[in-house]
Amino acid sequence: MKQERLEKVNDRLPPGDKAILMMKYIDDMQIREIGEVLGKTESAIKMQIMRAKQRAQLIYEEIYGQDPIE
Repeated sequence: MKQERLEKVNDRLPPGDKAILMMKYIDDMQIREIGEVLGKTESAIKMQIMRAKQRAQLIYEEIYGQDPIE
C-alpha cells in the first residue's frame, strides 16, 4: 500500500491497534516480546494483532473501496 494510504488508515485506527501493529511491523518485535511489554500471553497478542489488522482492512475499504491493503 502506498505510504499516504497507510498513514490515512493508521490515523483512523484506535490507539491500542496502532501501538500493537507498530510494535510488530515497525519495531519488528517478536510476539513474545510484545506480550512481555504489555503483560499479556502470546495467544492474546496474536489475537490482538489479528483483530487490529482486520480493523485496518475495514478502514482501508471504507476509504478506498475493495482494493487489498497489500
